[in-house]
Amino acid sequence: PNRGKFAAFTEKNSDGVKHLQKLAKAGVTHVHLLPVFDIATINEDPTQRQEPAIPPAAGPASDEQATAVRAVRDLDAYNWGYDPFHYTVPEGSYATDPNGPARILEFRQMVQALNEMGLRVVMDVVYNHTAAAGQDAKSVLDKIVPGYYHRLDDDGQVATSTCCANTATEHTMM
Repeated sequence: PNRGKFAAFTEKNSDGVKHLQKLAKAGVTHVHLLPVFDIATINEDPTQRQEPAIPPAAGPASDEQATAVRAVRDLDAYNWGYDPFHYTVPEGSYATDPNGPARILEFRQMVQALNEMGLRVVMDVVYNHTAAAGQDAKSVLDKIVPGYYHRLDDDGQVATSTCCANTATEHTMM
């Protein structure tokens, strides 16, 4: 019942957890998580999301599947996670309750469950850019100290060589 959630890792009798246990017994030592910090472009309210209506006969590389995915790309919950919103805050769409401290507790329980299987957790984090800058609704850092946390180009515009608003890692507080 917790597929796609942090809590899924605590379901000891699930196929997924049993497979992870087999991997650990086979010698796998770590689980590498793609970014799991708060993702700017995923709506955490499941009632506001849409899943693609993929035809049952559509193959994994079919045009039908691609068309179905493309139709809801701005409304689904899929994202690699490389558009960080709130650093160090677990992504709410991966929690059974995205509000309040539940996401933190469930993330910690996931890590604990993996550790109990003998698996260590490595996290991919994105500190070299943010999803937005300035006064954008998904901007955080510029609302704290305007113009400090993002790298500016020669014209005074926020640099975006990383695909998004580059952070100024050369600044002490970054």
